[in-house]
Amino acid sequence: MKTAHRKASNAKRKYQADPSAIYRLMNKIQPFTPKEQAKLNLPLRVAFECLRTGKGDANDWHNLASACNIALVRSEDVDPLCVETCNRAQAALLRARDRFDRLNVWGFDGDALQDIPPMIDLHEQFVALSTSLQMQQAVRETYRRMSAGQIQTAL
Repeated sequence: MKTAHRKASNAKRKYQADPSAIYRLMNKIQPFTPKEQAKLNLPLRVAFECLRTGKGDANDWHNLASACNIALVRSEDVDPLCVETCNRAQAALLRARDRFDRLNVWGFDGDALQDIPPMIDLHEQFVALSTSLQMQQAVRETYRRMSAGQIQTAL
């Protein structure tokens, strides 16, 4: 009888409801708070400024490339003009990487200085208007495309 009782009590505990499930769900469907937005957007601005002044490194380039890829995935559901903005920024980032390969110095050309800030603004708008779940799905899609070889971001 004791063994049967233990099995029954373990089965009850095994399928116990999670009391914090509602909070996880709410966290996925609510937009980012201003503090979370600043935490996500500020590193992009800093990375752009570091690369613009020539004091950046590969991590700064990767931050911008990742943001560009995420904005591209989110843009595909919005507007072709947004996709064009991201494509121009990707081309500018690839030119910056080519410059680093040739000269061993990070920096942007004139077109890149005009093409990358609109992409950063677009990414900031997506962070402000998207939920956490939407951004997580965009990141997953970006990783899927990277593994399929559709997006190149590695040095």
